[in-house]
Formats: sequence, structure tokens, C-alpha cells
Amino acid sequence: MSHFQRLGRLSRHNVSSNSLENASEQLSLAACHTRTLDQRRSIASREAQGNLLATVKHTPWRYDRCERRNDLWRGQGGAGLCTTAPATTASPPDRHPEFVDFRNLNTWEQVKEKVDKLGAKASPFHITAAFNRLKQILDTSHAPRDFLMDLSSRAMAFDDVLKPREIVDVVHACAKLKFTNGVLLEHLAGLVVGSKECSVDKLGSRNLSVLLYALGSHSRYGDRQIFLKGKGNQLVNAVMAQIRSTEQILWESRQLAQALYGVALLEWQDPMVARKILAGFADPKVLQGCSESDLCSVVFSMAELKLKDKNMVDLIMNEVGREVRVKELQKFGVASVIQNLGRLGCRKYDLMEKLCNAALAFDQGSTVSSKELAQIVHGLGIMEMTGISVLGKLGEECTNPKRIKEFAERELANLVYGFGKLRHITPEMAAVLGKEVSKRTRLPAFTDQGLSTIIYGLSLCKIQDEKLVHALAKEVVKKKRLENFTSQAICNILQGLGKLQGLKEETLNAVMKEIVKEERLPNFSSQGLSTIIYTLSQVNFNNIRVLDKVVAECIKPDRISTFKAQGISNLFSGLTHMGVTDKMVWQILSIEASKPSRLTSFTEQGLIQIVHALKRSRFHSDELLCAIGKEILVPERLGDYSEESLAGAFVILAQSDFAWRWMDNRSVSNVLKEVSKPSRLNKFSERGLCSVLKAMRLLNLKGGNVMGLLTRELMSDGKFGSVHEKGLCSVLVSLSKMGFKERDVYARICDRLLEEPMLSKLNPLHFVNIVDSLHFSEFGPDERVEKFLERVVSDEVLSACTENDLVVLLRGFGNLRVSNKDTVMVLLDAVTEPEKVSKLSAKQVAFVLEACLDLGFTDQERIEKLFDEETMLVAKAGVHHLVKITINLCKLGSIFDRFTSKLVEELSKPDRLEAITDVDLASVIGQLTVAGISGIEDLDDEKNRRKSAGKIGKDVADKYNSVRKVKGSELAKDLVDLVGKDEKGVAVSFA
Repeated sequence: MSHFQRLGRLSRHNVSSNSLENASEQLSLAACHTRTLDQRRSIASREAQGNLLATVKHTPWRYDRCERRNDLWRGQGGAGLCTTAPATTASPPDRHPEFVDFRNLNTWEQVKEKVDKLGAKASPFHITAAFNRLKQILDTSHAPRDFLMDLSSRAMAFDDVLKPREIVDVVHACAKLKFTNGVLLEHLAGLVVGSKECSVDKLGSRNLSVLLYALGSHSRYGDRQIFLKGKGNQLVNAVMAQIRSTEQILWESRQLAQALYGVALLEWQDPMVARKILAGFADPKVLQGCSESDLCSVVFSMAELKLKDKNMVDLIMNEVGREVRVKELQKFGVASVIQNLGRLGCRKYDLMEKLCNAALAFDQGSTVSSKELAQIVHGLGIMEMTGISVLGKLGEECTNPKRIKEFAERELANLVYGFGKLRHITPEMAAVLGKEVSKRTRLPAFTDQGLSTIIYGLSLCKIQDEKLVHALAKEVVKKKRLENFTSQAICNILQGLGKLQGLKEETLNAVMKEIVKEERLPNFSSQGLSTIIYTLSQVNFNNIRVLDKVVAECIKPDRISTFKAQGISNLFSGLTHMGVTDKMVWQILSIEASKPSRLTSFTEQGLIQIVHALKRSRFHSDELLCAIGKEILVPERLGDYSEESLAGAFVILAQSDFAWRWMDNRSVSNVLKEVSKPSRLNKFSERGLCSVLKAMRLLNLKGGNVMGLLTRELMSDGKFGSVHEKGLCSVLVSLSKMGFKERDVYARICDRLLEEPMLSKLNPLHFVNIVDSLHFSEFGPDERVEKFLERVVSDEVLSACTENDLVVLLRGFGNLRVSNKDTVMVLLDAVTEPEKVSKLSAKQVAFVLEACLDLGFTDQERIEKLFDEETMLVAKAGVHHLVKITINLCKLGSIFDRFTSKLVEELSKPDRLEAITDVDLASVIGQLTVAGISGIEDLDDEKNRRKSAGKIGKDVADKYNSVRKVKGSELAKDLVDLVGKDEKGVAVSFA
């Protein structure tokens, strides 16, 4: 039974006048039948005589519409249509009433024939019915513009005789037909806003919702200028004001859907209107009353208006996910729903799986259009649902050679963008998409927005096709293209071509010339500016004049505060990479980033970016670094960092000279607890573990338990084999400095370093770190050390070593007690070469002597080279290092007494005596006494003076203990007199 039949039966069987009115109100004005003016006058006369109800009861259902029409016709202007006699003198017709039935007309030619036949007798009702019938047969027969213009002229001829519903129906039909007649719309809008009888507040819910839908359609698909001025603009404002003033909108489901759709198409900026309409769907029953088509409209409208109300989105998803809905949506707009739910931020995998499977049910005879496929891919891409199971099926279907040709340019752009966001692109898919995009007939056909989407999508897909990228870049820089791109489109193009390595000098200069235009640059959003800066940093842009203009726009007081947190971090990263050194720029950025409200808004990745930027930049803001450090280590944040980010931030902050200002004991404890969690440890990469160990070393953390956990994880089979030579050397240094004593770990690392090709990759600095670390770890004599020594004394390594490298190596090998003394002698010869020895400091000389002692070298000729007039450095050397040199020379034997005597003379000078510490004084006197060196009277006098003044006592022992352990009983005996205890007491004090 049809809709009209149901309503007809309702009107025949309900004798109540109220029921009759309600039933006839629901009759659509798109009815396909009508009557003549004489028939209307006859009905009006009978109604005046009180016979309306009886007439309705005994009249076939199709005449019910005429009763309603008669009701609409009564009133001002109705008689103006009479051509034979006034309506007030109308009499019943002499014959059976005739009517014009539009329902059985299936082509526009048939409709035109009926209208032409009516001629001057055509009424507003006829014209409205004609418009409505043309709207209904739109899919099979589209009326030409000439005929629509003729109908428009007839409609305007009635002027104020048109009633509200007829006005609304004409506007709605024109919208459906995508027929834009500015004069007609302006005229009809004037009838509504300029008439009390047709005013907006008297339209009713049905007319108001249909009108809003129609106005929106005209705005989107017709001439938008009509709605920016004149009567059209007044009508839109009046409708919106009416909705805004309504306390609660209790409309039917379809009316709410139509109204919301109209608001979306009008792009209405006042969110109150859309929210009031949307509130009507808060009752789940109202949402359930929507047809599938209306449900699609609601989801689309919410996405267009960005109405991301969580509760409402949840209601929508629940409704869409019902089994009965999924089956019906399959016939309507399931692809549109997927796309727009993505725009609303939906992340429900189970729902998307269900909808996608319904849309792609090829085995059940489903026929998905190319447009729908593009919508599905685009929607899933927005949601970044990389794990959804239908991706393989989608990829195969979309890149099918027959199917790919069917996509329109906009659909192809959405397809590329969607697959890029989904990170689902095989080489075969990339080849098909790239080939289709690069066709000569395709590129010029892309809209400006489509072209920018294609470029950005290709960059996400990581399609590296040089010819395609060149063709895209060539299309972009066309003058007509470049000038018409929106600011957002230019940002997408710049970023996309940058990732595709398509920003050659000519292209980059053309795009940047457009960006820095005075009328263009201020129109970029803050996010757009940060994207520009970041992209330029990635392509090594070096046009300072152009860059300065962009930077100047970024740091304007009213602009910098509008940047989002990610934009600020991108500015830090980009400007650092491009080497910007303007202090004012960095100060403005630092002040903005240091604001408490700003700090808390940074993501963990943003904080890491800023820390890396501060490390590389020449500008140092102590306050910012401390603030960022404290924010990074907030306990609530630690759990949100990825393992690599946590390790990277930890090591960079540890390298800071101001680590003590943000790294307190609690912060240290929190970090160590976080990195040592079992759920964290196995997720750290080998590089991350090396970084954490390095940070612990830099901060002098002695976390034995944590260090053991990290080391064991690093030494696991799955990770240890992937550590490169630099990482292994870093681990050795970190473990040795933190007092790690497990010899097996050091041995395993050394074995790995001695393997080829690892060994051949080691540079002098690596050998220095290895030997120095083994020295501090007390590794002891070992065949591995001998192998390192053989490699170090090769000409290739020795020639690249600095004097400091040679000293550290010599000292390390000496401490490790290598057995091949002749090989070590090569190092000593290298250190004592004239060009090297002239650069040695007193500290380095002391270390060389210490190594000679450890190795048992007493070769006078080689050692004396350290003490010629140029290398003694007596006047420049510090007292402590002079003491160490003196003590070591005493231990080497009397053959060096002449050098020792010179050092004693230097130490006996008043300024030296005053600067020497109690411990050094006691040590040097003891060693000189044992060696039998004369001329130490001044040193003895200073010792006695301090002792008599009470300055030498237990403090001497305590201080000495903090510096080094007592070596040898001779020194302990010599200190007995100074400390005032027996030999046992001294030993206990120094233990």
C-alpha cells in the first residue's frame, strides 16, 4: 500500500475534524493530481454551507487533497485567480468535477504537455505539482532549463497568492533539480520575509525543515552569492533565528535530519543552531525513527559541522551497528557512514569491520561503486585503522586495472590519501596508483584541492616515482594553479613534495615566492607556518631573506601565542636545523615555551623535540632547559613515553650543565624505576639501553641493581649482536665508570670488538675508550688486552692518535700489566716525539711516569725527553701535578734526581707552599725522604708550622682517604708523625 493510500484510508475512516486535519496535513504537495478553479469554488461553497465533512466521507481518497487545498486557498488573494466569477458567488459545478493528475507522468515532456494544456488556467497548485513531479522523475527524465524557466515565470506571476507550503515546495524542487534561478529564489524569499501570512514563524516544522534543506542545497550546489545578500540572506537569517529562539525542538526524525543537513550545507557558523537541532536526537527512539537515508544525512552533517559530541557520536555508532541497520545501510550509504564516522573520530574496530564487510560483501551480490570504495578507504584512513582485516580486499579491488579507471579525480585523491594514512601500500599498488595519477588526462583535471591531496597522499604512501613527482611539481607551479591554491593546500603541497624529494630549486623558489607575498603570508594558520618551517628545515632551504619573512610572521606577539604545542616544538626543531641564530627569535620562543600552561600542553614527543633542539642550537636558555627537564620527569608522564623517547631525553638532559637543577633524588628514582620495569626492559632497543647506561654514568648514578638489569638485557642474544662498535665502547665506558665488576661481561664485549669487520671499524677514540674502561674496571692482564695493543701500535692507528690519546693508552696498558713490553715501548716512543712531547701538560707527564712505573720502564733516555726545558712546564703546572711528577720520579730511581731537585725548588717557593694541600705535602715529604733527596727543609718547615698550628690531624687522613688509597707501608710510616697516630692507626684511617 502506498503512502498516499495509507493517508487516504486514514482520512476516509476518521470522522473527527481534528483527525481529518492531521491526516491532510501529512499529505505531500508532490501529489500527482489537481482540480480546476471551478471545482475549488464548488468545494468552497459546500464548505461554507457546512457540508465539508459529509463530502469528505463520500469522496474517493484522491479528493482529500482538494479539501486541504481548498483550506489553503481561502483567504486573501484567493479570489484574484478567478476568471469567470468571484469566489464569493461560486456555485456547484454543472458536471462531474475534473482534475489534472500528474502522478502517471513519467517524463518531463508529459509534464510540460499538461502545463501547456492548462494554459492560463494553471494555478499555483498546478505549478507546484509540476515542480514536484519533475523532482520525483529526476533520475530518469531531467527537465531542460527552458521549461524550468517557464515554470518559474508562472510561479512568480502569482506573487502573494502563493501560500507557505507552495513556496517551500517550489524552493525544494528547484534544489533537488539543481536548478538555480536567482530571480525566482529572491522573489520567493521576499514573499516569506515580507509577508505576515507566510512569515517564518508560521511555516511549521515540516515546512521549516524542508526549506532549510532546500536553502542548504542551493547554497552548496547553486549560486552561493544569492545567500550572501538581499532577500535570500534575510530568509536564511530568519530561519536560523526561528530555530535559535525555539526552546526545545521536538520534530520528527526526518524533519530533524533535513534541518541539520541544511545547516551543514549552509556552513552556518553559529554552533547553537546545529546543537539545538542535534539535541532532538538525544532520545534514542527519535534516532531509531530515522530512515537509513536520513541516518546517513545526520552522520554527514555532524562531520561537516564538526559536532564531535561524544555522547551523540556513541548513540550514532550504537544505532548504526544494529544488525537490521547494517543490512539496510548496505543498500543506501554504508560507505558514506564509514567516511563520516572517521571524520567524527570513531575508533571502534568491531563496528568498522562490520560495516566494511557489509559494504564489500561481493559474495552476496554486493556491487560497490568506485565512489563508495574511495569513501571507505578515505574514512578508514582518517581513523588510521591499520589493523582492520579488509585492507587486503580493499587494496586488491581498488587497484584492479579495470576498476582504477572508474575513479573520478576526487575519488582517486581520497584513495591515495586513505591508503597513505593506513600505511597499506604494496609496490604493486604503488605502481598502479602512480601510473593512473600521472596520466596526461588526469593531472589537469584534478581540482586544486584534489592535487594537494594527491601530493600529500603520495608522500604518505612513500611512492618514489621520479617522473610522477616531476609531473606533479610541474603542474603545481603553473601560475593559474599556484595563485588559486588555498593556504592549507600550499602547506600540504610543500610538505608532500618535501617528503617525495620533489622540491627542486625551481619548484621550491616558486612556492616560497607565493607564500611570502604580503597579501598571502598573514593568511596562513599557525599550524601552516610551523609546517612550512619544519619542511624547509628538511630540504635544507638557505634563502635567508625569504626565511626571515616567515620567521618574522611566526614571532609576532599576536601570532606566537596562537601556535599549538606541536607547532612550537616544530619551530624549535626546524629553526635549529636551519641554523637560525637570532637571539630575539630564540628568546621569544623560549618565553612562550616556558609558560606553565604551555609546558603541560606539550606532548611527550614535543618535549623531546625541544630538548634535542636545545642541544644542537647555540642559544642556551637555562630556565627553559630546567623547566623542560622537570616537565619531562613528571611521574605521570614517564609511563607515556616510548622506550626510545625516554632513553633519548634521559641522556640529553644528563649531558646538560644544569642537570643538578632539575634532577633531584626523587626524579632519579622515578626514572630508574620506570626503565627497570619488566614490561619496559624487553621493549628497549639496544641503542636505547646504551643511552640509559650513558645517562646514568653522566649523572654519576650508582644504581647497581638497575645497572645489572639493563646490562643483562643488553647482553641477551636478540640484542647484543645488533650493537655497533660505538655503542659497545659507550657501554664499556659507562659500566667501568659506575664500578661494574662482572669480568665476564667485559670479556664478552671485548670478544665482540675483536671480531672482524668490527675491529677494522674501530678508530683511535674507540681504542682509548676501550683501554681506559678496562683500566678502571680492574680487568687485569688478559690475552684480549694484548690483541688490542697489537692493533693500537699499527701505523694506521698511531698516526691518527693525538698526544692525549697516546697518554691514555699508555697509562691504561700500564695499569693492565701487559706482558709485551717491547710493543708498549712503541707507544712511549710515540709520546716522546718532539711534536707530541711539546704539547704535553704536567698532568699528562705525571700519567706517563705512572705508566712507566707500572710497566717497570726505567729507560733514562726516553724518560728524560719528557723534561727538557720546553716540556717541564714548571711555571704553568698546578701544585698537585708537580707533586705527582715528583713522587713518580723518586720511585723511578736516583738517575732522575736532577729533575727531582728542580721540582723541589719549585715546590719550596712561598706561593707554592701556600697552595699545597696537607695530603700532597705529607705525600711528597714522605717520598722525598725515602728517596734521600736533599733540600727539603722548606717543605719540612711548612709541615711543622701546620702541625704546631693544629691544622694537621685526623682531617689529613680523612681527606687523603677521599682522594686515593694508601699505597705502600713507607708512606704510612711517614705520615705517622703528621697524623699523630701509630702506624696501625694511620692504616685504619686510610682504609
